[in-house]
Amino acid sequence: MQKPNKKWLQDWIRLERLVPLATIGVAGFAFILVRLGILTLSIPEGLIVALLGLLAIDALGERMGILKRIQDSLDLINKAGESEPRLMWESDLLHEMPFEKYIEKAKEVFIAGGSMHGLFTAQPKVIEQWLNQTKRAKLLLILVDPEAVRTGKVPVQNLHISQNPDDYAQHIDSSLRAIKDLQKSFPGQVEYRLTDQIPSVTVLMVNQSEARVSLNLYLTSPDQRPIFEISRSRHPKWFELFQKKYHVELWQEPKKTLA
Repeated sequence: MQKPNKKWLQDWIRLERLVPLATIGVAGFAFILVRLGILTLSIPEGLIVALLGLLAIDALGERMGILKRIQDSLDLINKAGESEPRLMWESDLLHEMPFEKYIEKAKEVFIAGGSMHGLFTAQPKVIEQWLNQTKRAKLLLILVDPEAVRTGKVPVQNLHISQNPDDYAQHIDSSLRAIKDLQKSFPGQVEYRLTDQIPSVTVLMVNQSEARVSLNLYLTSPDQRPIFEISRSRHPKWFELFQKKYHVELWQEPKKTLA
């Protein structure tokens, strides 16, 4: 025959609950003694004992409620910390949280991608407005080296079946002209690097604490690319992976420092 499990009792009776429990116990014991005729209390004394018992019950209930709310909050934090990044279509995520809202309070925006053509054709005013409104803001960009595209070192056909290398290189040239214009307008706030690595993802990182990672999958249209959001607090391992690869290693390649 199994022994009764007393763990629930040990878990329930804790130091913070002892005073209310003891008060309730003493009041209850006094009431029993009065009913048995062993103890005699006047009406005022009886009222005082009853009130003490009620106050103790109220205090215990309030304390239990507070502890439950704290535990619920901790459970939510723990669940959030263990959650996997949410995968969405890029168009859906931009509808939910547009690019301008995502970066509006950032002190640093880091973007590593391919040609940046979409950014500088669709969002040039957004970038300018953000740099204007945010004092000492930093914009850090990594693009594919256009010369590496023209020489075939970066085979863009593996990324964009509808583009030939010359068109892709021209898109990068156009983005570089826009970047250099920003550098003239905002001295010391805009930097870029060129890489000859094939960009399998596009990384948008804000304040080195949150990031959006778009997967540059073969045969996907730009508005239907899979994308997921990660943050340093909720997804530390995922975030460290992309932060180290792109913001640290790729950014610090000395031979690619051209700005």
